[in-house]
Amino acid sequence: MIPSLLYVEDARRGRVLAGQEVIAAGQDNKTDPRFFAAFKRALAAEYREPARQLDGVAVSYEQAGAWFLAKVLQAVRGTGRRTDEVLFTLPVRSFETYAKWLSAVSQGLGVQQMHILDESTAAALGYEVDRSRVPVLVFDFGGGTLDVSAIRTPDLAAQQVGFLVRLGRLFGGSKEEQEQIQEGTATVLGKSCEVLGGEDIDLWIGDAVLQGYGKTRTDVSMVDRQFKNSAESVKIALSTGTTTAFSCFDTATAQIYNRDYSRSDLEEILDRHGFFTTMQQCVDSALRQAELEGIRREDLRHVALTGGSSQIPSVQRAMRQLFGDRVQSHKPFEAVAHGALRATRGIKVEDFLYHSYGIEGWNGSHVDPVTKDRGAFQYDVVFYAGERYPTGEVERRYPCAERNQEAIDLTVGEIDYGVERTGEVVFEQGQLRLQRSQPAVTSGRRYNLVGADQVTPVNPTPLEVQLDPPGQPGPDRIRCLFHVDGDRALRVSVYDLRNAAGGSGKLLLRDAKLADVR
Repeated sequence: MIPSLLYVEDARRGRVLAGQEVIAAGQDNKTDPRFFAAFKRALAAEYREPARQLDGVAVSYEQAGAWFLAKVLQAVRGTGRRTDEVLFTLPVRSFETYAKWLSAVSQGLGVQQMHILDESTAAALGYEVDRSRVPVLVFDFGGGTLDVSAIRTPDLAAQQVGFLVRLGRLFGGSKEEQEQIQEGTATVLGKSCEVLGGEDIDLWIGDAVLQGYGKTRTDVSMVDRQFKNSAESVKIALSTGTTTAFSCFDTATAQIYNRDYSRSDLEEILDRHGFFTTMQQCVDSALRQAELEGIRREDLRHVALTGGSSQIPSVQRAMRQLFGDRVQSHKPFEAVAHGALRATRGIKVEDFLYHSYGIEGWNGSHVDPVTKDRGAFQYDVVFYAGERYPTGEVERRYPCAERNQEAIDLTVGEIDYGVERTGEVVFEQGQLRLQRSQPAVTSGRRYNLVGADQVTPVNPTPLEVQLDPPGQPGPDRIRCLFHVDGDRALRVSVYDLRNAAGGSGKLLLRDAKLADVR
């Protein structure tokens, strides 16, 4: 295993230390701007740390990650192995952003074929090496993130062409081979993620020590690396033993920090910071999604624990309280690698949309329950969380909202899981009614309306559909056919219904991209 660490010796020349080299050189000091760690967590975060100015060069986490990857591939080539085809496992959170970054970096490093698989699915495949079509929950708790995934393992007896499906792309294999693929699909049933990991626990342990001395992190003048390493040692020691001691010497102030720790002390720290509540919510979120696929909690055949932080006894105990003897924890580090190897031997991985998406429109019939004002912008849901992609086409028709309207804007909104299932407006046989549950497909026109305050716009600059001549309120003016393609891009073809006389209308836009979805 190679630690995700990088130290920049010379930014102008791109000279760096990576992995164990950083530790051996004593350069793993978090207060040093030349030191980078936890790349996945940094790249997955919604807020990106500004680039650091080193040797007159702006060095971002993206650049640091690229240098780290280059060093790893160089080391692999040094063993005589080829690196023109590589499989990467990625965290669930911000999967698409991370994958696109990896794709761009890899092409510049000579990687010709890139296989991509999320870490939780890889771990499930690594644990379930001999059973087909069984539901498995993967609890992946590492240094920076907590990922929970429910999957159904593939048909391991199927004959497969050697390629991997991810983000809708086929890596390797000709078109003819791709068309001959037999069943061998690991199906993702539900996923959830929190930016919470072992590094946070290390900080909490250190904070508890400082509180005993009436201090905070800002009061510690010693090298941060020493304090963090001492806290991490406590966490590791309590994974196998029942007691240990924290000890660290601040050379600048001649202050010695000591504290005895027991497992119950660590559990109290975790509980005080809301860890067990967050863990439960993350598990429940993945299970709720799996239930929509017909898989209940009691249907899970195995629960696989991976990642170093999953070895904390109270974490394992909490998972066993939830799932009993179905919990497996004997491959915390190698399960992901084993699953990745299974994937390269031909297992195809299907995935789904993690969020629902809607198109903004003006609902003139809406009445505010408090102010009684009439009319509001709402989002009409066109794709639901859990749908497989690429999707089929979804048709929607929209009228003009005002006189002499010259254009209709199409704004896409991302809807949090579960919000869109509170109610659905259904138009059938000329009648309007509200239906609460996800209905069976009928020939009626369906509009699931969600308030704008529950939606995050994902294309700040709307797609503008020009109308010539300008439109008037009344009948539908445009007909839209939406679909999500294999690259998770939401696209639309738009037709002008003016003088359509029952036809499909005049084509205005063909397969225009609205937004990237996830």
